[in-house]
Amino acid sequence: AISLMYKIGGGPAFEVGQPDLCLGEDIYEGGLQAYVHAVELESAGKRFLELPMLTQNMIIDSMSYPLSVLEGLHRAKRDIEMLCRGKTALEVHILDPSGSVLANTSKFEEWLHRAGTHVNELHICFVGPEVPDGEARMKTSFDDQLCESCRK
Repeated sequence: AISLMYKIGGGPAFEVGQPDLCLGEDIYEGGLQAYVHAVELESAGKRFLELPMLTQNMIIDSMSYPLSVLEGLHRAKRDIEMLCRGKTALEVHILDPSGSVLANTSKFEEWLHRAGTHVNELHICFVGPEVPDGEARMKTSFDDQLCESCRK
């Protein structure tokens, strides 16, 4: 079921209730459970832990890529907010993305949440032989799919 969802371009929609929350050391040390609780992750009006297990797993799989990047930057002492100081746009190149990375691209909004309030555009460049032509470069800025906080 999950691989089919990726092939048709998505998974369950989810929302981060606290997009402006600073992810502190306690969240990185506490892992996914600490993150889910701190940012008030939900889907279809239900808190994450109230969702069916399949839905939880699909959201976890979707969020693992952007959260792994954020944790890697944090552990390298190069938080995304620090890297974006003085910038209004964040550009990320994703090399050789697989189907799950290309599916439900709204998950990358998490980078916009953590880049700082001065960053209001996210540019994603997918690079690789498996990337469909129309998806090779994507600009996300004040898009209808962004949360209310990111549209401000």
